This record gives sequence, structure tokens and C-alpha cells, in this order.
Amino acid sequence: MSEVFDYEDTLFNEVTLTLYGKQEVVKMMAANLLWRPIGDALQFVWVISSRGSIVLMCSDLTVAPALIVELYCRRVRIEILFDTLKKRARCVLFPFLEHLSAPSFAPPHVEPQLEGRKS
Repeated sequence: MSEVFDYEDTLFNEVTLTLYGKQEVVKMMAANLLWRPIGDALQFVWVISSRGSIVLMCSDLTVAPALIVELYCRRVRIEILFDTLKKRARCVLFPFLEHLSAPSFAPPHVEPQLEGRKS
């Protein structure tokens, strides 16, 4: 798969896309190929951007390759959003769920031992 990048001068087209909120000129190439592990065709998109090279796969053969790349770059925002929501949910729910936790989740209470004293 990575050998395709060796032909960037002949096979790739330059396209202006919105990546990570900024306009960027990238080189890309797309092809629908049979993917043997699933026994069906997938759309492969090879991209060379300022951040490096990547190969993306899409099961929907009708989606424009440029859209596949832009949606892939939007996933970062979505991952950050879910991470933030998860942390906020913990902060909000923790006071309500603290008393429901099983004793095994609570730290064990240990009586302090005084040294030099034997019973």
C-alpha cells in the first residue's frame, strides 16, 4: 500500500481542503479496491499533507475522497469533546455515587501501630 506514495508526481492530484480548521493544499489519490479480509470493495484514499502521509479506508464507495479526508480531520474535535464530557460527567456524578460504592472500592481503614509496645 505505501508504495503508492512513490508515484506522487504522476498519480496524485493537488486539492485544497479544510484540515484542522485551516485551508491546506494536499496531494491525494483515491481508488476502489477489493479488500480480501471482508471480501468486498473499499475506497482507499492516499493523502500527503504538511503533517505527513496517510492512507484512509471507507466502506461507502460513493463518498467523495475529499470529504473522507476532511471528516477524518474533524475526528480530533469529536474525540476532545467526548473526553471533556466524560470528565465533566465524573465531576458532576461523583458526589451522588460516592455513597453507593461497595466497601471493596473504599480504602481499607488501618489502625496505627505504636512501635515498641507489645500486647
